[in-house]
Amino acid sequence: MIFLLPEKKHLCDLDQKQHKQKKEKKNKSTKISHRVEQDYYNVFLKNNILYQAVENVKPALELRRVRKGGTTYQVPAIVSQKRQERLAIKWIIEAAEKKKKKKQYLFF
Repeated sequence: MIFLLPEKKHLCDLDQKQHKQKKEKKNKSTKISHRVEQDYYNVFLKNNILYQAVENVKPALELRRVRKGGTTYQVPAIVSQKRQERLAIKWIIEAAEKKKKKKQYLFF
């Protein structure tokens, strides 16, 4: 067991505080650099052609079937963000496949 004099204990406490401050400062700097990196990625993504295509194709509303009194009605409903993106990507892929098939029949 080590016994420290009061002066040395005080110095030891100061050293621990400085170490803790350096560690916090390092964490803050990595958070800031991560945030800058994320912002750069978002800017790159928004300038990407595929991103713009998905944004242009996303549906805002869709028709849902509602059954009321034995009759089925189609009611417009707001589409969630995830579903909008899913549908847009699905439609783009289907259109590309359809176009590819159409070109194959023209050349062969």
